[in-house]
Amino acid sequence: MQYQEFIPSILLQPFVKCYWLLYDVHGSNHDFEKIIPDGSPEMIIHLGSPFEERIDGLVSKQETIFLYGQLFSSIEIRTSLQPKVLGIKFHPFGLSAFTPIPQTELSGKRSLVEEIFPAFPIGEYLEKFHLAETPAALFKKVDSMMLQMLHRRKDFSEDKICKMKAAISRMQKANGNLKIDQLTSSLNMSSRELERKFNRYVGLSPKQLAKIFRLQFALQSESKSELLTHLALEAGYYDQAHFIREFSSIVNERPSDYFALQNELTEKFLLK
Repeated sequence: MQYQEFIPSILLQPFVKCYWLLYDVHGSNHDFEKIIPDGSPEMIIHLGSPFEERIDGLVSKQETIFLYGQLFSSIEIRTSLQPKVLGIKFHPFGLSAFTPIPQTELSGKRSLVEEIFPAFPIGEYLEKFHLAETPAALFKKVDSMMLQMLHRRKDFSEDKICKMKAAISRMQKANGNLKIDQLTSSLNMSSRELERKFNRYVGLSPKQLAKIFRLQFALQSESKSELLTHLALEAGYYDQAHFIREFSSIVNERPSDYFALQNELTEKFLLK
């Protein structure tokens, strides 16, 4: 399975983290794999056959194009035989620059792009994407689409999210190990104001996002640590029990069971 990433144009970089393309020309068979929250909403566009998604044992086929709001816990997906899927990964607050919809309304679910961006000519862009002969040409067309979406949002101002961006930056640098009261004090904000901004522009509470950052750091550190206890302490958890409890609540699986499996998709989509 091949995976490529592309950095968007400079005007989009404050909001869009990257574009990615995943494809498999060999038609490999895959079982269901977990995709773990990383704090980033994503737009997914299937240029090949859509993936299947399993929720509570029920399997459904994904739409051709849709948005994942912030995820609270892992999802299970299975790729098609010859997938070609394009992803647009936003910064934690990035999707709010493109739509006025409060991000909490999009969290924890798939949303049709037509509902989030009414009257946008998404069909025209899909045709252009299918005609792109190289990944570079495809990403250039994606850049054009996202710039048009951004320009349509006339009422958005980065000033509204300045402090929140600073808060998220500090949380990321600390790998989620930052007390919320220390954060609000350093930014001269009340915890209530910070919570309100996160709900509006991120779709998660500060504590939820911090837990996701800490878990992502633990997942990236897993190959460097032989013992679960060491991994938990390195990632900033109080002890192994704390790690197991938070891991299980997000991944829906105990860490010992999860690490026993090889997850190709998860490895490609860990937060970097």
